[in-house]
Amino acid sequence: MMVTIISIIIIVLVITVIWFLKEALKGAKRTLGQLHRPISDLLSRGFDGGVLIIEHSKTGRFIQFSKYIKSKEDFGIELAFPKAGWSKYYYSRVKDVCKNFDLNIREDFSCGEGELTFLFADFDKDVDSAFKFSKAVFKDVFKVNTADKVHVRLRNASATA
Repeated sequence: MMVTIISIIIIVLVITVIWFLKEALKGAKRTLGQLHRPISDLLSRGFDGGVLIIEHSKTGRFIQFSKYIKSKEDFGIELAFPKAGWSKYYYSRVKDVCKNFDLNIREDFSCGEGELTFLFADFDKDVDSAFKFSKAVFKDVFKVNTADKVHVRLRNASATA
């Protein structure tokens, strides 16, 4: 009997630790109103190809920005939105938001592990526009409640500016 109780406690502890680790790997949680700083961090701290993924905690819907560096003066951030199984319904709506923001967009077909079309929208160095765009996509396209949290992951960036 005592061995069974100890086994159950150990199993519950292991499951809890795994859940916390899984949540931690998704990145810090923010509200939609707190996205300006991570976008700014991508522009100021990101290396060429650095990525910022903003994912709705409850649904897993996400947008991602990447940083490009062409020269010392010519760098910026761009949206890369996939036309995948989960996002097909949202693809044209995200494209419409890009047009509403008067962004330069292009669509590219990517071959690799999966064949995907990506929508790219260039924000140049305009963090404010990327921030407003992010909020618009989550609120108007994904229909996310503004009180909901999103996970924010910044990859391929320096630790400090």
